[in-house]
Amino acid sequence: DVTSKKINRGHDYDTFLEGLKKLQDRNIKVVVHIINGLPGEDYNMMMETAKAVANMGVDGIKIHLLHVIKDTPMEKMLQK
Repeated sequence: DVTSKKINRGHDYDTFLEGLKKLQDRNIKVVVHIINGLPGEDYNMMMETAKAVANMGVDGIKIHLLHVIKDTPMEKMLQK
């Protein structure tokens, strides 16, 4: 939740889990996307995320590396 707030994700972890459960209850296949390299996250936090998702019973996981676009709020945050 700390990272979600920092990057202005717009929802918390519990909301994600609620949505996931609703999809799974309807037998809808789910692929979860995670982003490595988010501001403030270290290796252990990234591994914690990967392990948590691996235990969710999802149908797939897509791992993205953080891509920061010039002149965005994320670029300004990272420059600080």
